[in-house]
Amino acid sequence: MFAGKSLAGLVTFAVTVAAFWITVIDRPPAPTFGDWQAKAGAACERNFGNAQLSLHTALLQVAPLVKAPPPAGKQDAGMTAVMHSIDQLASSFRAMSADIREIPVPSDHDRADIDALLSANQDVAGTFSMIATVLVNYQVGQVNAPELQKTTTAMQKLVTSTIPSWLGTARRLGLTPCLAIMGTELPTPAPSTVPATTAPATPAPATPSPSPTGFTEAQRALTASLSTNVLTRCDPASDEENDKIIAAVNCDAARTGPTKRPLVMRFASADALREWRTARSGGLTAKGCGNGDSSRGWTHKKVAVGTLICKPGSDDNYLAMWTFDDDNIGVIAEAGDRKTIYTWWTKNAYLLTRAIDASPTPDGFTAAQQTLVGKLKTSVLTDCDPTPKEENDNVVAAVNCDATRTGPTKRPLVMQFVSVEALKSWLATRSEGLPSTGCSTGDSARSWNNEGTRKGTLVCKPGSDDNYLTIWTFDAAAVAVIAEAGDRDTIRDWWAKNANLLTE
Repeated sequence: MFAGKSLAGLVTFAVTVAAFWITVIDRPPAPTFGDWQAKAGAACERNFGNAQLSLHTALLQVAPLVKAPPPAGKQDAGMTAVMHSIDQLASSFRAMSADIREIPVPSDHDRADIDALLSANQDVAGTFSMIATVLVNYQVGQVNAPELQKTTTAMQKLVTSTIPSWLGTARRLGLTPCLAIMGTELPTPAPSTVPATTAPATPAPATPSPSPTGFTEAQRALTASLSTNVLTRCDPASDEENDKIIAAVNCDAARTGPTKRPLVMRFASADALREWRTARSGGLTAKGCGNGDSSRGWTHKKVAVGTLICKPGSDDNYLAMWTFDDDNIGVIAEAGDRKTIYTWWTKNAYLLTRAIDASPTPDGFTAAQQTLVGKLKTSVLTDCDPTPKEENDNVVAAVNCDATRTGPTKRPLVMQFVSVEALKSWLATRSEGLPSTGCSTGDSARSWNNEGTRKGTLVCKPGSDDNYLTIWTFDAAAVAVIAEAGDRDTIRDWWAKNANLLTE
């Protein structure tokens, strides 16, 4: 009896183990981004397989109908055909969104572009449903002039903002089948007067002329680069444009916080953006907006993006102004107090659709670390290794390297700061109280030059472990270096021969 029970227990245990093992070995591998792309592309093909018109053809056909519709209250074959195609496209976009939303996304992949695509899908579907509804109501005499004008405005926004955003996001995600559906060029519905509509019994008032789209190509491109999760319903801000600002738009904030519509500007060049930033950050310290008025670099996913400026504005409001240096973009948002606008900023700062790749490369270097190593002269420093423990909100990349010439007793440390302001704030804590007599005479903090050009500041002072430190900066590049040796003369002599170690 006991043996029987033991055998039954053993068999049960064996079956349980086997079942678990089979479950493990049969478990599908974790999804890759390539899998996501393939399934998302298939969703586009599947949902648009029965659509009779491409999206752009539909736009071209509906524009003349809104511009010069046939008499209201009378069924029109052309309008009915377009209505069916438009309604089908709206349904296709909704179905595509549902299918894509269900596709597993790799846990290590940034969802920003995927979320932006889904948001744009919903915007496109909603706009086309509105147009289809108006086309039906018009033919049965139940549409009025304001509704027609509203529809025209919605279609203009679709062309100038929503679809460009959709296209840009789909390109970044590599969704070739989806892009094939969209065609190549966007039509521009020409603004014109919508004629008076007459219902079967009671004449409707004449429709006022809709305003032009108002968007320049540069404003359209700028709007398309903005995440609809952060900013929506943008309008041209042409009054802000000049020879240095080539595009400007005001947009609604998707989340509460700003008391005025944020302003987004694209500058003509990096120099123009830098000049704008400098004019607004004068006299500010780099203590960080969480602590008060400040001008300091900011990062996204540990990648340097630009500068954040916080200061009082007009009308008793408080401003947050920040830049995207690689894109020559500046943004201004404001609220009634610093805490409100800074809290909003922390959740919405990265408002571009372009994703940032902060993932380490196969050899362990982040993109920022690789860039920093690329700035170093191999005749001075070689065989660098990442030093992430030195990185923080102000230091976006740090590496330790071997010195090619004897002198330092430890591997020199090179750090890339998020901004010149952050570098100066860091240096101030390490040079406080030191005279400017020069390192050849003792402890000192003094500017240094190379071939008559000022480079930055050189600090000489005792370090830890009875070593002596040289700390020097390259202000234009926002880079600092620390090297140390057993005594001041040794490290100072090495520094004199190797100080200018940047390639730029």
